[in-house]
Amino acid sequence: MCGRTACTLDQHGIQRATCQYSKNKENLSWIEKFGWQTYKPNYNLSPTQNSPVIVNGTVVESEKECENRALTLMRWGLIPSWYKGNIQECTLKTNNCRIEGLMHKPTFRGAALAGRRCVVLADGFYEWKEVSGKKKQPYFIYFPQDEDVFTKDAGSFLDGDEWEGPKLLTMAGIFDVWKSPEKETYYTYSVITMESSNTMSVVHSRMPAILNGEEEVSMWLDTDEIPTEEALSMLQPMEDIQMHPVSTIVGNSRNNSSECVKPFREAEKKKSNALTDWLIKSPAGPPTKRFRPDS
Repeated sequence: MCGRTACTLDQHGIQRATCQYSKNKENLSWIEKFGWQTYKPNYNLSPTQNSPVIVNGTVVESEKECENRALTLMRWGLIPSWYKGNIQECTLKTNNCRIEGLMHKPTFRGAALAGRRCVVLADGFYEWKEVSGKKKQPYFIYFPQDEDVFTKDAGSFLDGDEWEGPKLLTMAGIFDVWKSPEKETYYTYSVITMESSNTMSVVHSRMPAILNGEEEVSMWLDTDEIPTEEALSMLQPMEDIQMHPVSTIVGNSRNNSSECVKPFREAEKKKSNALTDWLIKSPAGPPTKRFRPDS
């Protein structure tokens, strides 16, 4: 946990959806400096893929003064700066970092002490609830929304003056800067997790550390004034979240469509309709004999 998210807006949509976290309330700059920083909207985003994060502008524009925050792409799965080896051969399990040991584990300690904090963006994340035996039911978890915005055409949100698209989930993360043997620079991150809130505990015992609102996002990114240990004490399990069951197709990361986020009931209804259509088209069989009990 958390091992799968959805981030379905394009670059412009993400910029519109995050204006509130900009110091001047305008679109945050979207900065790509390296060849590996590519992004495509994804309904089923998994570790080792790139996703958008908010950082202090000085992280990506250190060569000049940058007082505002910025959007950039980072690779999911933190690679510590001291790692020696090939990026494809890295076997460290760093998609998540438990808040309880964050300041002590060598993998994360250096980045935490250096104040390398980021805000990981997503429509929401997936989690699997144990139902019976080995059977698990996936759920999609997200901020409360005004309506079902996840299955609509994202382009329809860009017309109005005010943003009417999804309220993006803002998760607390830490990142590190790693240089490959070929001297390529990579930004990689890990999502901080904690014990679940009462709301989330019905699905899983752990959840991401979610930043709720502009003030918490601002405090998390204020790395100059607030040390990481103090910032961690601010994080609390989030109660104000929504969730719904989704199809098990999300278990395969190659499945990347709106079917991943649709409520499971809708997916089942389609299957039921398909079966009904098949029965209607099938030739009628012999009449059923009525059972008559003995007198």
